[in-house]
Amino acid sequence: MVAAESGVLWVPRVHWGLFIATYLFLGGVSGGSYVTSVTAQLLQGRSNDETENRSRGETARWGAILAIAAIGIGTAALLYHLGAPLRALTFAWNFSNYGSWLVIGTWLIVLFSVLATVDAIWLLFGSDKKTATGGSYFPRRIFGWLTVRGNPILLTGLDYFADTTRPPGRLHPAIRIIGAFLGIGVIIYTSMLLSDLWTCPLWNRTYLPPLFLMSGVSTGLAGTVAMPTIFDGLTETVHQYSLADDALIVVELGILASFYTVLQGRADCLASQATIESLNSVFSMPFWVGVVGLGLVTPLLLSLLLTGTARVWDLDERSQTWHSIFRAGYVVKYGLVLVGGFFLRYVIIFAAVKLPLTVT
Repeated sequence: MVAAESGVLWVPRVHWGLFIATYLFLGGVSGGSYVTSVTAQLLQGRSNDETENRSRGETARWGAILAIAAIGIGTAALLYHLGAPLRALTFAWNFSNYGSWLVIGTWLIVLFSVLATVDAIWLLFGSDKKTATGGSYFPRRIFGWLTVRGNPILLTGLDYFADTTRPPGRLHPAIRIIGAFLGIGVIIYTSMLLSDLWTCPLWNRTYLPPLFLMSGVSTGLAGTVAMPTIFDGLTETVHQYSLADDALIVVELGILASFYTVLQGRADCLASQATIESLNSVFSMPFWVGVVGLGLVTPLLLSLLLTGTARVWDLDERSQTWHSIFRAGYVVKYGLVLVGGFFLRYVIIFAAVKLPLTVT
């Protein structure tokens, strides 16, 4: 079914649906969380402040947990959309076009998921973790509750697996760095897959990959650092990662503004003009309010307010009430970044307009 207008045929939008937008969002969060986890572990132990080293350790573990949770839920949403989830198990021999981003992405998801899961076990389990404290160790408590005749068999098995397989010395960080690159691949591949359809101006290969990369790392960072902020309070690590997220937001805003300007300037492209009209009408709320307002500008302004106020006031000399206010401020900021990241994927999927067919 097509709609005719001024000598062209507009092909109706065929959307992938909300499950795909959710998968795109969670894939970005997963990759970004793991990247944040790796950076936190690499920084751990480099400070003379034990509190900061503990905060970085918590950040590393929370990032690993969020990475496997997000990729797990996101993959479930993707498989549900496919309608025949069990067919995905045959990908290794049915996906033979290794130049396709669909095949590349599938292998990235599988390899990243396996590595991230095993790495989370190395970080959270083992004989040296039996007396460990911290909010990120909650999986140990959960597995400890699951007993058979009073014995925590699953916890014991995970501790044994971690002790016998954990890489020694610098090999573990090296493996995690490889995992970080796989995580970046998971973030980017969806944009490469979308941009294969060159007839859709919103799925532009020049702008979509860096936009997804900045958003994925930013949302992953936000989700990861929000957890130690909630459970352990304010630390210099929380502040440093907030500043890093600010830099990512500024770059993301620049890419988005440039992309919008390019689409708006293509007066000879009907699909580009239709996309701009869509962003300013039907999808104005999710784009301008959800992505730009709530997801980018507000977190940046809130961070500037928190940072500026902290420089004027010495929080160490303030009451616990002020600490709680600042703590809530950072949590709200990170939450808004996540909201904006979801709306970005929603708009990219639903606001896309294909080039019309010319009537001769």
